[in-house]
Amino acid sequence: MKRAYEKLCNYTQQCPVTFGVGSISTVKDAMGMLGVKKLFVVYDQGVKMSGLAEKVTKSLDEQGIDYIAYDDITAEPVEDVVEKAYEVAEEAGCDSVLGLGGGSPMDTAKIVSVLLKQGGKVADWAIAKQLEQYGAPRMNDHVPSIMVPTSSGTGSEVTCVAVFSYLSHAKDGVLAGPSMAIVDPEMTVTCPPLNTVTSALDAFAHAAEAITAADVDPVSDQLALEAIRLIMGNLDTAYNDGTNIEARARLSMAANMAGIAFSNTGVSFGHCAGHEFGAVFHIGHGLACCYSVPVTLRWNAENNTERARKIAEAMGIEGYADLAPKTLGQEMAGTIVKMMKAYKVPTLAEKGATREACMALAEDSVVHNPMQFEDVCRPLTMEEYRGLIAEMYDLSVQ
Repeated sequence: MKRAYEKLCNYTQQCPVTFGVGSISTVKDAMGMLGVKKLFVVYDQGVKMSGLAEKVTKSLDEQGIDYIAYDDITAEPVEDVVEKAYEVAEEAGCDSVLGLGGGSPMDTAKIVSVLLKQGGKVADWAIAKQLEQYGAPRMNDHVPSIMVPTSSGTGSEVTCVAVFSYLSHAKDGVLAGPSMAIVDPEMTVTCPPLNTVTSALDAFAHAAEAITAADVDPVSDQLALEAIRLIMGNLDTAYNDGTNIEARARLSMAANMAGIAFSNTGVSFGHCAGHEFGAVFHIGHGLACCYSVPVTLRWNAENNTERARKIAEAMGIEGYADLAPKTLGQEMAGTIVKMMKAYKVPTLAEKGATREACMALAEDSVVHNPMQFEDVCRPLTMEEYRGLIAEMYDLSVQ
């Protein structure tokens, strides 16, 4: 395998980011830079109940911003729910969108931004449709969009993909990079302990899969490795004291960095399985992706050892440089499994899944996420992949 500097690589950043405590007060400045007049503000019931929506809309009122607030969305964006949001935004005459929340509100907002520009249905602009028409996914034009995360996980505020579910429960994505991101760590203080953990492990998965993807680059490597260091060094503090703004800020930066990293390199079979777990078992994205983390670490330690050692160093694994690949994988996987147990992450069994049901998802998860499945250092057979999914289940319940 060629080293990063020995091959051509591409890296970029989807949008400018304003980061820091109190940065929510810069929305008006962002609108001025984007040349827009009326915001469609999207958030879910969790954000509303936390009081964050009121805090943000109060800030918008104080800044004299014209907006429409909309909270009738689901935990995982479904095509008809997104289309209803679009209809409301269009009727209100909104020329821009603000997504406030975790991945679901931000992904909904990004898709609405495409529909406001292009019209039509969600499926018209989905990656599967573009693969069918053009043989490759294409970035969709959209009205200006501003993303404001309230958790430290998805990195959706800086990624080009917005994930949604069809009514059939299969997942797909729409390519729509946001115009700007405002990352205010104060927005994450109300994130509950379990969501704090699952969000952080989702960001960890983004970073680890970015480092071990088939098409890596040196900039994404550094962002992803620093994200892992920040998560490992600050998750325990944020879990036990959600008001610790320093820990919250570092986790917010970690999620942001990991989001930029995997936007360039992609994610792999861990997210392929996680997306299907979420769609079939109705599990939130962060939690669904937690289950794959130990397995992707173990597999890469044995199959992509040089890059796995970089992750192990960032994780603080003792003696990482001298451990045999199999032992290295066991240590890395075991560290994450211990964290999940210590932080009381529910098992797949507790979420209503069985080992057999998980393994049965293998084929569909590849059909629905072909690019993720192929973004690995060597090809996976379907038999091997089923075994990896079984291992995800086993490690979650042991």
